[in-house]
Amino acid sequence: MPKNYRLIRVQGTSVTFPMQQSDSQDRLSPYRGNETLFARVWFFDRATVNGFNNVLTGNICTVYLGATKFSNGSATRAWSSADSVEEK
Repeated sequence: MPKNYRLIRVQGTSVTFPMQQSDSQDRLSPYRGNETLFARVWFFDRATVNGFNNVLTGNICTVYLGATKFSNGSATRAWSSADSVEEK
């Protein structure tokens, strides 16, 4: 049975959300690392998504943020610093 993902509401100019990492069986756990990662943020026009395949195909916009530096699992980037934005 696909997992139902509750999405984070974006209001104003910033958003705070828990960074997750997945294992080889698509199980999610909190990310607490100190690395420079490529980040991807998906935007939706609803509050939940059912199944990870729908995350990839059901979004209305994807923002790509390359070379995002994380410290203890947290990072801050301005939307205007995005490497690319893909609208559907």
